[in-house]
Amino acid sequence: NDLQEIDSNHAMELEELLGNFVEQEHHDNVSIGSPSNHGNEMIQYDNDASDYNISAVESTKHKCNCNDELKKMKLSIEKSQQQILTQLLLNNSNQIKVCNYLESMDKKINKILESDKKLRSSAIPLPKIPAPFLGLLPIATNNNLEMVEKLLSSTHEYSLTNKEELKKYVSLRVNASTSINLAVKTAFNLCMTREIGEQFSFHGKTKKSFVALEIYKVLSESLSGWINTTQDLKVFKEIISNILKHCRPIQHQKSPLQMQSSK
Repeated sequence: NDLQEIDSNHAMELEELLGNFVEQEHHDNVSIGSPSNHGNEMIQYDNDASDYNISAVESTKHKCNCNDELKKMKLSIEKSQQQILTQLLLNNSNQIKVCNYLESMDKKINKILESDKKLRSSAIPLPKIPAPFLGLLPIATNNNLEMVEKLLSSTHEYSLTNKEELKKYVSLRVNASTSINLAVKTAFNLCMTREIGEQFSFHGKTKKSFVALEIYKVLSESLSGWINTTQDLKVFKEIISNILKHCRPIQHQKSPLQMQSSK
């Protein structure tokens, strides 16, 4: 019995030792396995960190690339702007040259036209005095004045023809490019001398009436190209009136005998 009890106690101790051993072994295994798990976690962390670093580097590279692209784009835009500005300056310079050239050409053309007018005026023969008025124009005597008035009077058989021919003669002799002032003076000098004109005033208040003459009607109608408005007609009348005011009588040259007698 004692032996059985001792064996039983040894068996319990042995079982307890075995249990402790198994527990210790398990604990050691767990302890041994923990560093491995920690290592795996560290490896995983390192991998994650490495991936993050790689992503950060790639992101930085991408940003750098974007900055480079922006710089290139900016330089390209600045270059384009500079080219456009240069082209605008060139165009402006060319436009100035063209304007100067056109201005020069315009002056040359005007000179050519003026020369052409002179050539035409010299090449085209001046209209001749109509046959009925030969030796009568410009009116220099009272006798000539009476004859011209008869030719233009409505009682004359060919008065209309005479008027038309005289109007045509006067209008052709007056340069179309002249002012109304010069045109009226030229037409007046073609029809009448200033010495005869001295006998008349425009409305005849102080002298003979110039408006009542048939030659006045011819003058006004032959200058119809200059008299288009009532204002033009007013100017025409004022010019005629002014001419008549400044007409002077004929100053006959004294003979030597008269000069001696006056002394």
